[in-house]
Amino acid sequence: MFTRVFDTVVFNVLLMLGILGIIYFWTTHKFKNRNRLMDEFLEDEHEANTARRRAVEPEHFFTADTDKLPLSKNAEGDLLAKQEQVLKQANLKMVRFPKKMTNLELKQSYGRTNLEIITGYEENYNLYVRSLVNWAEALLENGSTAEAIAVLETTVDLGSDFRKTYMHLADYYGKKSQPDDLNRLIGRAAEIFEDEGIKQQLLQYIMDKKEGV
Repeated sequence: MFTRVFDTVVFNVLLMLGILGIIYFWTTHKFKNRNRLMDEFLEDEHEANTARRRAVEPEHFFTADTDKLPLSKNAEGDLLAKQEQVLKQANLKMVRFPKKMTNLELKQSYGRTNLEIITGYEENYNLYVRSLVNWAEALLENGSTAEAIAVLETTVDLGSDFRKTYMHLADYYGKKSQPDDLNRLIGRAAEIFEDEGIKQQLLQYIMDKKEGV
């Protein structure tokens, strides 16, 4: 009887020690990984913060071609305000990189002192695209469908990540039975949107319009 109890106690102690050993190993491994990642982050930050200042390559600067926009000399009210906002944004200095860059990548590429300036240029570009979307929606509300579609197609070419842009175009292409344009829109949306949930919802919306063609 005593031997059986003793064996049970020994087993439980060994089991507990085994569990504690696993917890210790897992915790130690986790902290090592965390420390390693932190060291890598700090090393990257140091490299970025000490990188030499370098000018943005000319090909990354974006110049808005307003001559191709359906500007109207007779615009008034909200339409005029939206149109003028587009022209105002178009005159600002903008940059457009082939892929989205993090602040760390920008500092590594162009230097810490350039970060604020470059992010400002990026924001100017985003606001320009946003102003186009706002203008297009005002045109739609005004019944100027052809002009609105021309502006929306321009924003897609510029890499717009505003869902309404694609939804408005999908509605129009579906109504006009334009499957080729819907296919191009699907390809562009799949390329632009990074959030998988948003991307799948949007693609499903466009494909539903295509099924109705």
